[in-house]
Amino acid sequence: MPLELKQITPLSLLHYYMELNIDEKLDTLFSFLKLHQKQKILVFFSSRKQVRFAYQSFKNLKVSENLLEFHGKMEQNKRTAIYF
Repeated sequence: MPLELKQITPLSLLHYYMELNIDEKLDTLFSFLKLHQKQKILVFFSSRKQVRFAYQSFKNLKVSENLLEFHGKMEQNKRTAIYF
C-alpha cells in the first residue's frame, strides 16, 4: 500500500533563496527587509553570534519597527512569544 503524503507547508508560503558573495549578503538582506516590512520573514544564520550581529546592526539602522531576534539561547517562553 503506497504512503499518502499530506501537504504540511501552506500553499501560500513562499520560499526564496539567493546565492551571493559574502560581501553582498548583509546589504542584500537589508534591502529585502526594507522592501518587505509588512510581511513575516524568517532569516536563518549559521550561528547565534551572526544572529546577534545582524539584529543589532539592522535595529540600529532602523530597518523595521517589527524586527525581532530569535535564537536557541533564548528562554523557550520568549521564543514562543516571538514566534506567535
